[in-house]
Amino acid sequence: MRAFLACGAVALVIGGFAWRGTADRRALSELPASQRQELYRRVFDDLDQFCRPPSGALDDWCRQQASFLAGFPECDDRCVALTRPFRPSATR
Repeated sequence: MRAFLACGAVALVIGGFAWRGTADRRALSELPASQRQELYRRVFDDLDQFCRPPSGALDDWCRQQASFLAGFPECDDRCVALTRPFRPSATR
């Protein structure tokens, strides 16, 4: 019974993180296109202005902004290149 409860608790935690990770994307998809594009431009410009090159002082904020920016459907090759230094690298 304890193993079942432990597995259930782990599943809830994983589900919570997965839901939280998609919350920003859902919110973005619900914005009118003009507002979403304006927000994208502002976040892109802020990240470009304040986080290049990475300075250390704003690293946490830059990582959060990069993660948020990468969730926009407008995130093109320039966006991917801008956010890459702040995103967790994939490991095997």
